[in-house]
Amino acid sequence: MRIDVRLAKKSDKKAFVRLALERDAGMNDVSSCYKPYRKAIGNSKYWARKFDKLVKEKRLLLECIDGKVVGLLQFSLDFIDYPAAYVELVFVSKSNRKHGIAKQLFSRAERIIAVKGYSKIFSSTNPSNRISLRMHKKLGYRRCGSIYGIETPSSREIFVFKNLQCPKKR
Repeated sequence: MRIDVRLAKKSDKKAFVRLALERDAGMNDVSSCYKPYRKAIGNSKYWARKFDKLVKEKRLLLECIDGKVVGLLQFSLDFIDYPAAYVELVFVSKSNRKHGIAKQLFSRAERIIAVKGYSKIFSSTNPSNRISLRMHKKLGYRRCGSIYGIETPSSREIFVFKNLQCPKKR
């Protein structure tokens, strides 16, 4: 079995869109999503455009097992006008969960981000996503706050962060 965690390439588009649509299909309550985003859910054209942008900006990591894309992590290097990175989306295909794929994606993202000189990375999750909360804690992320009303007036997002070790310059 060959495992590869890498930045996405143009040739990964079809596999990325398939994985993004799998993520969308698993969303429980689409009606509770942020209104402009509702149109994107299940929309392959939206994900294809998103993919092009992420590849161009080198902000999309994919994990492949024997050449098949099984996980993705999308990040930003601008977090609310603060010099820190933010994990915008992480998803692992249902059939490949519980094998450390998300951990490997986060590890690779943290290395890339630290090399770019960032000392902090943020991520967030819904408070009902216990698996994500547990995973972030295992990876060394600490809770730093919540924001209410992002998707709906009553929704809540929990934010976590981790300090990164910037590589020493030679």
